[in-house]
Amino acid sequence: MAMNKRDQLIEKAQELFYREGYHATGIDRILAESGVAKMTMYKHFKSKEELILAVLDARHEIMIQRLRERASKLTPREALLAMFDGLHSMIHSRDQFCGCLFVNAAAEY
Repeated sequence: MAMNKRDQLIEKAQELFYREGYHATGIDRILAESGVAKMTMYKHFKSKEELILAVLDARHEIMIQRLRERASKLTPREALLAMFDGLHSMIHSRDQFCGCLFVNAAAEY
C-alpha cells in the first residue's frame, strides 16, 4: 500500500527523532530522507514542533491499538506479564535501543 506524503514525513521523522534526537534532526534532513518537498511538508505541518506532535500522536495510536488487541484476550495478570515481555523484546531486538520516544521528547523539551 502506497503511503501518502504526510505519512512518509511522520514515518521518517519518527525514525530520525528516535535515533538522533528531536533537536539534532533538522527539517532539511527529514525532507531529504523522506523524499518530500518542503512546500508539501509545510502544507501538512506549520512547524517542526507540529511535526513532532504528529509523530508522538501516531506512535501513541499504534501503541494503544497494540495493547488493546493483545490485552483483550488475556487475564489481567497475563496482560501485565505480557507487557513486560513486550518491553523486554523491544529493548533487546532493536538494532539500537534509544529509549522511549515520549520520554526522549520530554527530556529534550
